[in-house]
Amino acid sequence: MLDTYDEQEKLKLVNYWMTNPKVLKNWGIGLRDLSGFLIMHSQVSRSEHLLATQLPDLWTRILKPAEEGPVHCPVLGITSHQSKMNQVGRVEYKACVRHRDPRVCAMGKVAFWLFYRWEVEKEPPPNTLVAREWYDLYLIKNYSRRGDPEEGST
Repeated sequence: MLDTYDEQEKLKLVNYWMTNPKVLKNWGIGLRDLSGFLIMHSQVSRSEHLLATQLPDLWTRILKPAEEGPVHCPVLGITSHQSKMNQVGRVEYKACVRHRDPRVCAMGKVAFWLFYRWEVEKEPPPNTLVAREWYDLYLIKNYSRRGDPEEGST
């Protein structure tokens, strides 16, 4: 499968999202979209998969160092139960690995997006000790035309 963006084109897109005055007016939406773009690109996934992702679907792992040397490799994974190619509810896993360039790292942008939601927008972070309090929270919030955040994609 050929990659549709080379490293320089990805960097240009990231720079656009991070510096364009039109995007900076609605920084939360721009950061949300940039995070989504980098996740979909690194996982070769579709937007409906990303929009259906809830916070409990996220997981992280550290891959064991390879025989070549002591390099720890963090991974951000998403568990999915349904997609265009999976209509039967089979559990699927997609993951993205930390990128060597932090400007185009999907993991870093997701962390930045969650920080923005919980610290800048003052959305209360989920209480992960009580499952029912965070099971319906979506990774990608939908913003209405009025600019009010809404949970989920519908």
